[in-house]
Amino acid sequence: MKREGLHLLCWMVAVVVLTACGAATEHDHQDHGKEQTQDADVEAPLETTVTFAPETVQAGEETTVRIEITQNGETVKDANQVSFDVWPEGTSAEEREKVETELVNGAYQGTYSFPEAGEYHVMYHITARGDHRMDTVEVSVQP
Repeated sequence: MKREGLHLLCWMVAVVVLTACGAATEHDHQDHGKEQTQDADVEAPLETTVTFAPETVQAGEETTVRIEITQNGETVKDANQVSFDVWPEGTSAEEREKVETELVNGAYQGTYSFPEAGEYHVMYHITARGDHRMDTVEVSVQP
C-alpha cells in the first residue's frame, strides 16, 4: 500500500510540474522575445580593425599599431584596457613584449620598433563593456 501511495504521489507531482511548464500565455512569449532582442543589441560582440603605420613596417623604425574597436557599428571610446604583445616568429611566450595604448582620434594606438626583419605576431587584448577580446595578427617586417 505504501508503495502505491508513493507512485501516486510521484505521478501527481509530475503532472503539476508539466502543467506549470505549459501554462505560459502567448503574451508571455511575446514579451520574452522582445527582451532577447534588446539583450542581443546590448551584448553585441566587439569588432576590431588593426592597422600599422607606416603600412610597410621597417626594422628599427617606430611603427604605430592602431586598433579600432566598434560595437553595434559605433566606435568604442570607453575601453577599460587595450594593449598588445609583440614577439618574433619562432620564439616562446616568455619573449613577448607588452605595449600599452592610448586613445587617439577614436582608436587605441601604441608604438613599437621591431628590432629585426622577419615575421612577427601582434596579439591585442581588449577589455571593454564587460567583454574581453584578444586575437593575433601577423606582420612582415622589412629590412
